[in-house]
Amino acid sequence: MAALIFFASACSQKKNTVVTRGYHNLTSRYNGYFYAKESIKEGLDKLNRSYEDDYSQILPLFRLPNSAPTKGCYADMDKTIKKSSTVIERHAITDRGGTEIAGAVKWIDDNYLLIGRARYYKGELLSALQTFEYVSRKYEKELIRYDGYLWQARTHIELGGFSQAMPLLDLINNDGACPEELKGEIKATYADLYIREGNYSPAAKELTAAIALTKNKKIKARYTYVLGQLYQQLDNTKKASECFAQVISMNPTYDMLFNAKVNRARMSGADPKFREQAKKDIEKLLKDPKNKEYYDQLYYALGEIDQRAKKEDMALKYYKLSTASSMGNDKQKAVSFLAIADIYFNRVEYTTAQVYYDSTMQVLPKDYPGYTSIDDKRKSLNNLVKFLKVIQLEDSVQNVVNMYGTDTTKLYPYIDKLIEKVKEQEKKAEVIKEQNGGGNFSPLDNGGNGGGGNTQSAGTWYWYNPSTISFGTNEFLRKWGNRKLEDNWRRANKETVMEDGSGDGDGGDSAKTEKGDKGKIADNKTRAYYMKNLPVTQELLDKSNEKIADAYYNVASIYKEQLRNNPKSIDAFDKLTSRFPKHKYALPSHYQLYRLYLADKNQPKATFHSDYILKNYPESEYAKILTNPNYEVNANADRERVNKYYNETFAIYKAGNYNEVLARCTQADSTFGRNHLSSRFDYMRALSLGHTQGVDAMAKALTQIIIKHPKDAVKDEAQALLDRIKGGGNSNATKIDSASLAKAGFKDVDNTEFQYMVIVESGKGSVNKFRNAVSDFNNVNYSANGISVNSLILDPGHQLILVKPFTSKKGALDYLNHLQGTPAVFKDLQPATYQVFAISTENFTIFFKDKDIPAYKKFYEENVVKKSQ
Repeated sequence: MAALIFFASACSQKKNTVVTRGYHNLTSRYNGYFYAKESIKEGLDKLNRSYEDDYSQILPLFRLPNSAPTKGCYADMDKTIKKSSTVIERHAITDRGGTEIAGAVKWIDDNYLLIGRARYYKGELLSALQTFEYVSRKYEKELIRYDGYLWQARTHIELGGFSQAMPLLDLINNDGACPEELKGEIKATYADLYIREGNYSPAAKELTAAIALTKNKKIKARYTYVLGQLYQQLDNTKKASECFAQVISMNPTYDMLFNAKVNRARMSGADPKFREQAKKDIEKLLKDPKNKEYYDQLYYALGEIDQRAKKEDMALKYYKLSTASSMGNDKQKAVSFLAIADIYFNRVEYTTAQVYYDSTMQVLPKDYPGYTSIDDKRKSLNNLVKFLKVIQLEDSVQNVVNMYGTDTTKLYPYIDKLIEKVKEQEKKAEVIKEQNGGGNFSPLDNGGNGGGGNTQSAGTWYWYNPSTISFGTNEFLRKWGNRKLEDNWRRANKETVMEDGSGDGDGGDSAKTEKGDKGKIADNKTRAYYMKNLPVTQELLDKSNEKIADAYYNVASIYKEQLRNNPKSIDAFDKLTSRFPKHKYALPSHYQLYRLYLADKNQPKATFHSDYILKNYPESEYAKILTNPNYEVNANADRERVNKYYNETFAIYKAGNYNEVLARCTQADSTFGRNHLSSRFDYMRALSLGHTQGVDAMAKALTQIIIKHPKDAVKDEAQALLDRIKGGGNSNATKIDSASLAKAGFKDVDNTEFQYMVIVESGKGSVNKFRNAVSDFNNVNYSANGISVNSLILDPGHQLILVKPFTSKKGALDYLNHLQGTPAVFKDLQPATYQVFAISTENFTIFFKDKDIPAYKKFYEENVVKKSQ
C-alpha cells in the first residue's frame, strides 16, 4: 500500500518535489522525448535522401521547408508533434494556477523545441515561430533559449523577414553564454541570410567561420561547396577552385563530386596557365560512360572556358553541343541557349539572338535569377525582328515590282523558280532531319552544329534575295513551328501594320498558313501565294510604304528604349525621316533624333533637328518644349491646379450648392480652357442643372457631353443616365445624387481586385533592376499566386511598378507588408524617392487618368491604412 501511495504521489503533476521531478524527468525522456526525437530524425533522413539539389544555382545551406521533398516527411513530423505534445501534457509540473513551472522537468522545453522544428519542416512557419518564441520566453534562464532564438531567426528568414532575423542572430552571437555547439549553425544562418539578400562577400566570411566550427563531415562538405559557389559569384576564381578541390577530398555524394570537379576545372580554366589542363580534365569526364547524362553540363563548361579565353566561335560550338546532348535537364538546356543568345546579342546579331532567347524561354524556370529581364529582352527582340521583317518584306516586294512591273509573263517565271527552290530545300530538310533524328548522339562527334544550326537568316523572305535563302529557317520552322507572339510591348496610338500576317515574328513567311475569304490555306508552292503580296497599284504601294514607315518607327523606338542601342536607333529614325519626310511619325522622329544626338554630345546634329522642328512644326508640342525648357514642368503645374479646382468644386457639389457649382464649371472653362478634366466638369454641370433646372435641362446637357466627348469614359456614364431618364427611371431631379459623378473620386472597397503600386521618382534609381528584384521575390514567395509585375510611365517625373492581381484589399496589404519587410528588394531605389500603395483596379483607372498622387495618398491614408489597423 505504501508503495502504491508513493507511486501515485510521484505521478502527480501538481507537486514540485524531488520525487515527482525525478519520476517525470525519467518517463518524459525515455517514454516520449526519445521517440519524438527519433521520429524527426527519420523524417529528416527521408528529406535528405529525396532532396535533389540544383547545382546550377547556389545550393541552399539548409533543407528548405515547403519544398516538394519535405512532404514525404510530414507523417514523421506529425508523430513528433503528437509524441512531444503527449509528453508535455502528461509530465509538465504546474503550480496551483495550472501554469508550468519552468525547469521543473528538464525535458519539457526540449519537447517544445521539437514541436517547433516539426512544424517548421512541415511549412507551418507561423505556428513554428510562435513555438520558438514561447521556448525563448518561457525558458529564459535555460540554455535552450538560444536554440529558440536561432530557430526564430531561421523561420523569419524563410518568411522573408530578414530585418527581424538579424537582431536575433546578433543577440545570440554576441552572448558569451551561448553554447559552443550552436556557433557553427549561427554563422551558417548569418551566411544564409546574406546569400538570400545577394550580399555574397559577408556571406563568404560567415560561411568560412561556420566551416571552421562544424564537425559533421557531410554538412562541412556542403558548406565548402557553397563557399566555392560564393567565390564564383565574387569572381574570385582562385579561392573558388580551392574550395571545390577541398570538396573533392571530402568524399561527398557523386553529384556533388562531379559538380565540384567540373567547377574546379571551370575556375582553373579562368587562368591561362591552367586552361588547357582544365579542358583535358573535362574531356576526361566526357569519356566516362557514367557521365552520359551530364554531357550537357560538360560541354557547357568547355564553352565557358573558351568564352573566357575570348574564343567565342568555339564557345558557341560547345554551347550548341550542350543543347543537343541534353537528356532531360531543361534548366541546363535553358542556360546553354541563354549563353548562345547572349553572345549573338552582344555581337548585335539581333535576329539570331531572338531565335535563341525564344528557345531559352521555352524551358527556363520562372524562378531563374533575372527571369523577367531575360523575358523582356526576348519580347523586345521578338518585336524588333517582327518589324524588321516588315521592312524587309515590303522593300522586297516593291523591288520585284520595280524590276518586273505587273506583267505576269515576266513575274511567273521568276515565281516558278522560287517555288522550285522551296521544294529543293524542303527535300534537303527531310534528309537532314532523317540524319539527325532518333536522338542518337555521340559526345565525341564535334562536327555537327549541336542542334543549334545557323539560324541567322531565319527572318529572310524569299522575294528579298533568293540566292541567300537559308536552310536554317525551314529547319527551325519544322522543329519549332510558327509561334504566335504574345508580347506586352506597346506604343501609344500604334496602328496595325501587319495586314499580311507577317507580324507573327517567330518564323519566316515560307511556313506561314493563312486563311482567305473562302477558308483556303495559302500554299507557298503556288503562284497565288506570292502574287497576293505584290503592290501592283498605287493604293497597295501607299499601304506598303505606310507599313515600312510604321515599322521603322517601332524599330527605332525598340533600339532606343529597350535595347539601349542609340546608334541603331539613330539609323532607323534617320531612314524614316529621309524616306518619309511627310509621314505622321516624321515629327516625333526628328524630336527623338534631337534627343539622341544631345545624349551623344553631337550638338551640330541636335541643332539641325531642333531647327527643323521649329521651322516646319512651329505650333507643335515639341516646338513648345524646345523653345521653353520649363514647358513640361509648367504643364504639370497646370494639371495640379486643375485637379485642385475640380476637387474643390466636387466638394461644393456634395454640399448641395449647385448654383455655385454651375458658376465654377463655367469659370473652369474660361480659366483653364480644354484640359484633362473638361469632361468631368461638363458632367458635374449636367447633374447640377438637373438639381436646379430639372431633368430636361440635364438631359440636354448629357446629350451635349456624348457629342463633345465621344472617346471619353464619361460618355458611357452620360449615356447610361440619359437612358434612365428616357426610360422614366428618374423623373424627379431632387433624387439625382452624385453616385455617377463620384466616379471621378476614389471608392473605399474591400473585396474586389487590388494592385500593389510603387511610384518612383524618375532618375532616382534603377526601376528595371527594382522590377526584376520584385519579380524574383514573387517567384520565390508567390509563384503559385499568378501575379505579374509591370512598369508604366505615369508622367515625366514618375514611373510606376504594378504587381497584380490580388483578390482583395487584405491580400494586397499582406503582400505590401511582406515586401516592405524585405529591404534587399528596394536596394536599387534611392531612399525617400518612392511611395508604396495598395490600390483597387477601379481606383487605379481614376488615378492613372488624373495622375494626382497627393489626392490618392490622402485617400489611401484615410481609408485604406486607418481602416486596416
